[in-house]
Amino acid sequence: MVSIYQYLDYRKFLLDYYEEKKRTTKTMSYRNFARAAGLAGWNYLKLVVDGKRNLSASSIAKFAKALKLKKRETDFFSILVSMNQSSDPEEKSRYYEKLMTFRRFNEIHRMENDIYQLLSRWYIAAVHELVALPDFDTDPRWIAQQLRPNITIAEAKKALEILQHLGLIKIDREKNMTVQTKGHFATPDQVSGIAIFNFQKEMLALAHNALRYRSSRIRDISGLTIALSPEGFDTAKDMIREFRRGLHAKLATGGQPTAVYQLNFQIFPLSEVKATRAAPSE
Repeated sequence: MVSIYQYLDYRKFLLDYYEEKKRTTKTMSYRNFARAAGLAGWNYLKLVVDGKRNLSASSIAKFAKALKLKKRETDFFSILVSMNQSSDPEEKSRYYEKLMTFRRFNEIHRMENDIYQLLSRWYIAAVHELVALPDFDTDPRWIAQQLRPNITIAEAKKALEILQHLGLIKIDREKNMTVQTKGHFATPDQVSGIAIFNFQKEMLALAHNALRYRSSRIRDISGLTIALSPEGFDTAKDMIREFRRGLHAKLATGGQPTAVYQLNFQIFPLSEVKATRAAPSE
């Protein structure tokens, strides 16, 4: 049977549920589903699956009834629908973290949840880079005290756990040695989009703190205000991308590291972005 806890997309869940029931139950049809849910439109399920309709709070309850979901499953379904239908990244993040409170979801999606936390929490990536320091210590107390701002001991422990589970570090306690390794994993779009928003938001906040509290001797924050055409904007993005890659390759072989830094690249509009008309065909 299709389990709701397997899914990050409620429309995919509905499609798989319908197709499975269609194979195993002769009476399954869009019309019969609508009747079981108490829906007026006979093809409402198809419209939702195709992304042409959203579910309201009342229709969520009707769908849960037709799907024969239990109370806990209905709660999960409702949160999943809300997350998928929201266009606000912060709101989507709150819904995803609610999904993570469901034990069955965590059991099935542990990898995705760890990736979400890796990409969402600034300090996990920072701990990964901290490993490259020659005096790195796996003691969570030491790790917590090294980062700025300080993190909690519990957060340091969680960071080590996630980095190990994702194969990004390897700890040899007998030799008292920790090394960075290359983990391989794919990130579902529903997870990566939310997580990357969280990461960038946290890094912008940390940049603000650095501007206020860190000496200019150990930071560099600058900017450029310029009018751009759409082509100029695309060129700027391409140059930033290439510079970032080249700089990373150069700095990776730049001697023994002594601290972890965050380097941000930002380009965003300060005025209304006007749609450009396509050039007339000759």
